Amino acid sequence: DRLAKPLLYAAIEYRLAIERFVFELYYLINKENLFKGKEVDDKQLKRIERYKSLVSVLYEDAGNKEILRRVLLYNKIHFSILVNANFNLSIPDISILDRYWHKLSDICHFQHKPLETWLASNWISEGYNLLKDIEHYIFELVIKNKKGYVQPSTMPLELQELRNQFISGKVNEEQLKVRLNLMKPVIGNR
Repeated sequence: DRLAKPLLYAAIEYRLAIERFVFELYYLINKENLFKGKEVDDKQLKRIERYKSLVSVLYEDAGNKEILRRVLLYNKIHFSILVNANFNLSIPDISILDRYWHKLSDICHFQHKPLETWLASNWISEGYNLLKDIEHYIFELVIKNKKGYVQPSTMPLELQELRNQFISGKVNEEQLKVRLNLMKPVIGNR
């Protein structure tokens, strides 16, 4: 029989996993801007000390959700065409992770509304079903695919320009793939 306490502990662990994933993504994208040879100051830490503010900062620093999605998509396409690896990079949907995080928070605070949670006949089974969904999503992001980020400053100038064109919507996904494939022999010989 499924119990509420293991559900609670699993919800806490998954919530922490989501927080860590989002923080690591933030770090990968902002690594160059954060440190620049200095220690992180209190103002920078305040911006990301809570999960909710971290998500906001991630979107804000990118420009918006769509720009962040395009940055991550560029990263995946760039990596798949120009880097010889036997795995794909994941493209996390932060809004899905955020939605899961909030649902897990509800499980973590179940004692506040016992009639709607642990005393309700379907609450525990729905909670375990949620855990399965989250496990599947995280498995796709972390195990089936990998996390990574190509820093723009490490790219040749023409790739930086192409990246900016894609992120701004001036170049679509198919055009990006064609151009990267055309650039590959030249860039590979440098």
